[in-house]
Amino acid sequence: MDQKLELALYVLDYLLVGSTSSPLNKVLMDSGLGSNVIGDGINPGLLQTTFAIGMKGVKDTDIQKLESVILGIFRDLTRNGFNDDDIQAAMNSIEFQLREVQKGSDPM
Repeated sequence: MDQKLELALYVLDYLLVGSTSSPLNKVLMDSGLGSNVIGDGINPGLLQTTFAIGMKGVKDTDIQKLESVILGIFRDLTRNGFNDDDIQAAMNSIEFQLREVQKGSDPM
């Protein structure tokens, strides 16, 4: 995967699940269908990049409801996009994380 695509996926991941106010996190918690949001979001560590998200404690009878909630937020975001302030916050956060990683690997 090239670096531009990888960065774009990290930004998308942050926008979706990077904070408690991220749309996917928020809609899952507000749904009341489970006790906790689980999953790694984007995982580029495999040959094919994956995205995993779900909820802990979902009743068997609520699995289809949960799937509908997840697909619904994806449809909404596809139609309406992300808020410009949220995009800027994601970029700032990721830039900070990248600077911290670079600074942490500095031999000084």
